[in-house]
Amino acid sequence: MKNLTTEIEYGEWKFITDITLCDLSKYPVWVWCAEVDHDCVPDGGDETSMRPILNSNQVPLDHTWPPLLLLAVEQKNYFARGLFDNEKKTIDAISILIDKEMFCPKSILTDCHKVVYRVIPEIHGQEGMRFCSDSSDLDHASKM
Repeated sequence: MKNLTTEIEYGEWKFITDITLCDLSKYPVWVWCAEVDHDCVPDGGDETSMRPILNSNQVPLDHTWPPLLLLAVEQKNYFARGLFDNEKKTIDAISILIDKEMFCPKSILTDCHKVVYRVIPEIHGQEGMRFCSDSSDLDHASKM
């Protein structure tokens, strides 16, 4: 995927609950339709609708609502997703992704005390930014 050099291109919208590992593997950054659509939400959508960024793997830092990002779980062979808060430098609402399903971290990462998540897209031009959660019971991680 290339970096932003022109206007951002957005893909078809989906409800946040319908965004799968396959979707995030293809487009690792999704933004809220309310941030990018002229009418706030697409026809048939609502405030939980998101669109993928098609022409960049850079996380937009100027959005009010946190974008959804693809994450890798460093200790395990799993991928996850979470909402990146640029001001707080945190990832929130983390879910482990297996096929087309989402799971809370504590139901999958039962033998992990601390969990390290690596961000797949670039943040501030940096690849592989890492975030740590003090427990698999948490769906929140802070920048390391």
